[in-house]
Amino acid sequence: GDKDIQVQSLTGKLDHFIVEPFLPHEQSDEYYICIQSDRDGEEILFYSEGGVDVGDVDAKASRIHVTIDDDGLTTDRIKELL
Repeated sequence: GDKDIQVQSLTGKLDHFIVEPFLPHEQSDEYYICIQSDRDGEEILFYSEGGVDVGDVDAKASRIHVTIDDDGLTTDRIKELL
């Protein structure tokens, strides 16, 4: 909604969420994935590094755009697009 939320010393609108269970692991085991909706479908961003220090993902990530009516997204097609 439009309600401001306070988390510790910051106040603002929550519009992005990270949902993951914590399991002890090495940072080298982390990956980044983002699914963003747009008017035509979904854009999926992949990057081989994750974690809080991932940096400028927009500049580094591989991207796939899947249109709304696309029902042929297979593992082989993803490999071709990446």
